[in-house]
Amino acid sequence: MCPQILIGILACNQKLKTLACLESLAKSQYRNFDVFLVDNGSSEGIGAAASQFSFVTAHIEPRNKGAAAGRNIIIQHFLNRGDWPYLLFLDNDTLVPPETLGTALKKAEEWKARGIPLGGLGAHIVYRNEPEKFWTAGGVLIDWENAWFCEGGQGLLIGKDFREPRRLDAIPTAFLFVTRQAVQKVGLFAEDYLFYFEDADWSWRIVKAGFELWSVPDLILYHDVSSSLGKCSPRFYYLRTRNRLWFFQSFSRKNRNQIRWRVFKSVMQGSAYPELMSGNLRAVLAVMGGFLAGLRVPASVQMMAKNGS
Repeated sequence: MCPQILIGILACNQKLKTLACLESLAKSQYRNFDVFLVDNGSSEGIGAAASQFSFVTAHIEPRNKGAAAGRNIIIQHFLNRGDWPYLLFLDNDTLVPPETLGTALKKAEEWKARGIPLGGLGAHIVYRNEPEKFWTAGGVLIDWENAWFCEGGQGLLIGKDFREPRRLDAIPTAFLFVTRQAVQKVGLFAEDYLFYFEDADWSWRIVKAGFELWSVPDLILYHDVSSSLGKCSPRFYYLRTRNRLWFFQSFSRKNRNQIRWRVFKSVMQGSAYPELMSGNLRAVLAVMGGFLAGLRVPASVQMMAKNGS
């Protein structure tokens, strides 16, 4: 029997998009996969609706536990309920072309056969409504100097840029195809993040554990971006700013005051000032609140960063 893939999907109040994602998986050319869907506090009956697909097992949470905790339910199912060699984290607002699963499995098996200590693969993800443009070219590199990410490819033209596989520092969980060995080594997500940077934290722990993350240009995915919280909502600004500080203070070798100053300058220039000029005071206050909350990193986040799990 061919190796099996467990696809873990986290969903909350996006019933039609979730069903569209499952319908795209139903058309996959590679058929030996299971889907474990976590209905994370939805009020739309997503778990029940997903039962129409024979390959879906649904888990229903009565309240939204956050992205990190929701994905930990997927990891626990992956490790304790089966022997799947691969786990694919997939956003519920994506569409998966028919050849994608087979290509991911083929590439992973090829690279492992070459002796590469593979941790995970990332896809070239494009905007669903602008399929000629990247949302991400598989993932990002970490710019430790400026406490941010780089080489992500956002907004660039697919087919023109990033045409070769690249080794990455972090892969978003919109499409993160990981090996069982990597999951067993690094364990769970840091739940205090809730949303944003939880996947960067988990990815970098995979790299720190000695595995490699790679982009695969042959893997294409269509993604409806930031449909859960809203790309520029106050909560988005708060969590992104806070979690950025947590991440870089946990992993960077630079002095914490240096990190804080670089993040402060960046969020003031890139987020707070533009929103102030547009009259969005709530967004400005969210940025400032996130910065203050990010100065102190939770002990659990620091411990997982130090120990790897």
